[in-house]
Amino acid sequence: MIKRICLCLIMSVVLSVSAFADTIFLKDGSVIEGEIISRTALFVVMRDERGVPSKYHMEQIGHIYGKEEQAAANALLIDPLEIEGVEEEKVRLIVEFIEVSGVHQNMQASIQQIIDNAPEERRWDLEELFDINMLVQNLIPIYDAYYTEEDLKALVAFYTSPVGQKFFEVTPKIMAEAMQVSVQYFQEKIKQN
Repeated sequence: MIKRICLCLIMSVVLSVSAFADTIFLKDGSVIEGEIISRTALFVVMRDERGVPSKYHMEQIGHIYGKEEQAAANALLIDPLEIEGVEEEKVRLIVEFIEVSGVHQNMQASIQQIIDNAPEERRWDLEELFDINMLVQNLIPIYDAYYTEEDLKALVAFYTSPVGQKFFEVTPKIMAEAMQVSVQYFQEKIKQN
């Protein structure tokens, strides 16, 4: 069980490309997820995972939980002074990179999935066991060993640029399509043999 948990966490770090979804909670109880592409005082336009836009009038909306709210609620709480052997500024850059690259969000999602899939009687123990801040603190020396401050600044600049945001948005779609093509390819090869 522990090996599986560690493997899931490692995979979430390696495959750290996923985007936040915006969420609209309608007054009728419906919950809509996607990407808010337009917002005015009268309405919100949200694009779903298929890329189809839908318009919601403000009088329909109970509240909106967008990227900014999610980021604030899930922010890492790392004290740079607690990390031995790594300069304070570099710790800040590593934490920023972990945030903007999606590593942190993927780790949280993986941990939550592990907890949700665990037997009911184990969930409380697992929630106590996983401290995302402590986990990230333990990862900082690894990032420190492989990236210079200049590397980290460039990576943060990339992930916060328009092309970095596009990369962030389309990579999961590319990976899903590539997986389908790969499966079809191997199925055809197996049939031929």
